[in-house]
Amino acid sequence: MCSRKHNSPLPCESKPAQKKNRNDCNNERQPQSTRTEQNNSQSGVTVYHTSKGRPSSQILLATAIVYVRDKYGQLVKYRALLDSASQGHFVTEHLVQQLHLRKFKAHEPVQGINEVTKTIRYAASLEIKSRFSNWETKIECAILPKITGIIPATFVNSSDWGIPEGLMLADEHFSKPDSIDILLGADMFFEVLGHDKKTRPGNYPVLQDIEIGWIISGKIPLSAPEEVPRKSFFT
Repeated sequence: MCSRKHNSPLPCESKPAQKKNRNDCNNERQPQSTRTEQNNSQSGVTVYHTSKGRPSSQILLATAIVYVRDKYGQLVKYRALLDSASQGHFVTEHLVQQLHLRKFKAHEPVQGINEVTKTIRYAASLEIKSRFSNWETKIECAILPKITGIIPATFVNSSDWGIPEGLMLADEHFSKPDSIDILLGADMFFEVLGHDKKTRPGNYPVLQDIEIGWIISGKIPLSAPEEVPRKSFFT
């Protein structure tokens, strides 16, 4: 489904024409997101969705800023959600139009929560590149009007987490609510997965090294974090 390219030249980064501000919808009140599992017993693609509710804790989902090549070979930054529970890759119609990518017909059912099935009618090929290395890949993505809601649902105060300085974060703005342009599924997630991981005592998320930077994901409290010794840190 995807192939890898190495040592590709890095074109100058460019911005798409008339790009909309993806933070325009941040003023709307967004529901809390939690992960909900749905098993697939039919053919097609299964995805895992976020659900609405008021839980006592929040699951911080792994996001990354990646380069995507437009029709002319220029690189543009977009925000991706890494989902190890999705059998497919997805991209928004907005991104496809901005980068003037070619669409091709597809007919694939996508099944989600409560066995709700949506048939994907169009797909597009995306060339994705890491911001920190020569890693690059090409994948086929099903096109959707919208992939998910704002992630995270609310601002996350990470000021006291003690994230190591100089760490190349896949999404340096992971704590700020923003939209998602791409969903990278399970096969891509495990392709980019590295060996290094950092954890910290207490109710903190995990830092995981991948080809496109360090992702931050896991359970965090909605209220003030539990008290832990000041000498504790991510190791």
